[in-house]
Amino acid sequence: MAVPVEQIKEMPEVSRLLDRGRRQGQLTYDEINEALRAEEVDAEQIEDILQSFESEGIRVVDRVKAAGAPEAPAAPAAGEATLLKDVEIREEDLNTVEGIPIDDSVRMWLREIGKTPLLTTGEEIELAKKMENREQDPEGADWAKAVLIQANLRLVVSIAKKYSGRGMSFPDLI
Repeated sequence: MAVPVEQIKEMPEVSRLLDRGRRQGQLTYDEINEALRAEEVDAEQIEDILQSFESEGIRVVDRVKAAGAPEAPAAPAAGEATLLKDVEIREEDLNTVEGIPIDDSVRMWLREIGKTPLLTTGEEIELAKKMENREQDPEGADWAKAVLIQANLRLVVSIAKKYSGRGMSFPDLI
């Protein structure tokens, strides 16, 4: 059984992390993952924890920017990939986005794409190899392409969910 979010925030390591976040004004996903590593937390709890950090004025960033360094888009850190893999699309997320009702067809699409599992690196490589073998197995290549497209759409929705509420609407992020 998962531990309640308030209990997680009271744990010594997470409490120290919160203090550091209040002092610095930000935390990285790696720091959060490291603090939560020993705890059994599900995707919803991670989302709640991230929201509680933001409500306390603590920004969650990919990595700490060096003083004077230009802002550059970062590749997802290893810990962030774990967070993304665990992101789940909840029913209430499908009904409205930032107070804007979503059309039924969009809601149906989001519900359907939410059922698609994210791929592991090995699965993605295997599917890419099947696509390369189009000459020997055209049907298998078409199937692999369709699976990759679905999984990538699911990843887009997961990433958009993570960044929603930061100035752009959920459909615009997608």
